[in-house]
Amino acid sequence: MQTSRLKKVLEGKAEVEDALKKLLEKGLIVKNEKRQGLNKIDTYDIEEELAGKVGVEKKSLIGTTKKLPSTIKSLREVSEAIQATKSAIDEENIEKIIKNFDLFIEADKLGAIMIEQFLEEHREIRLYKVRLEDKGLDYLKENKEKIVTRFDDLEAIITKKLRGQV
Repeated sequence: MQTSRLKKVLEGKAEVEDALKKLLEKGLIVKNEKRQGLNKIDTYDIEEELAGKVGVEKKSLIGTTKKLPSTIKSLREVSEAIQATKSAIDEENIEKIIKNFDLFIEADKLGAIMIEQFLEEHREIRLYKVRLEDKGLDYLKENKEKIVTRFDDLEAIITKKLRGQV
């Protein structure tokens, strides 16, 4: 009975070592050596770019703390920007609205996540911005309800995604 258990443990260890070797070859993890007294212990960390996409669990002295995946952080930023934009629309402040629309459009801000996850909404916001720049307050008054509805729908989608990922 004991020999069959030992065989299973050794087979499991071999599978783990093989999987680690494959991940190292693909560059998905990085091997580090940690000294503990006179012994060297191998530790493995996930590659930084991959860690940013999937989130990692960092070990601390107190215990383990979970880091939020960057997509959740980005979705929360988009949600906050939506709130700011909706309040600017309520105030009918054209300059502030256009400035907030830039957040959703520019790739170095929230534009990249908008294109990646909300392409249609990204296009609509770009269109709203161009029309607001051309026609100003008249366009806003005529289409205020439509614009707010679009942002409400986007906010609902983000809330569903956040609830599904957290």
